[in-house]
Amino acid sequence: LRAHNARWRDWLRQRLASNRIRVPPSQGNFVLALFDDADTARAAFEALRAKGLLVREVHSYGLPQGLRISIGREEHVRGVVTVSQAFGARGAID
Repeated sequence: LRAHNARWRDWLRQRLASNRIRVPPSQGNFVLALFDDADTARAAFEALRAKGLLVREVHSYGLPQGLRISIGREEHVRGVVTVSQAFGARGAID
């Protein structure tokens, strides 16, 4: 499980960063995705939820522009990246 989390956490972090989403380093089973503003984060949250990809808003922690994204199954992590393309994606997804 640790190896899975480390692999997909790093993969997710790199892909989101290539989509112009700021992602601070993480050692846990999640990443913090920081969007340009609260409205963009909320729109991303809603788009992810519409696809059945549940993430956590972190505005109660003083980060209205952020989403906490847990590492899950490969198809879910890839789905997060696919949906995030609508919020500034630049690169291809492999």
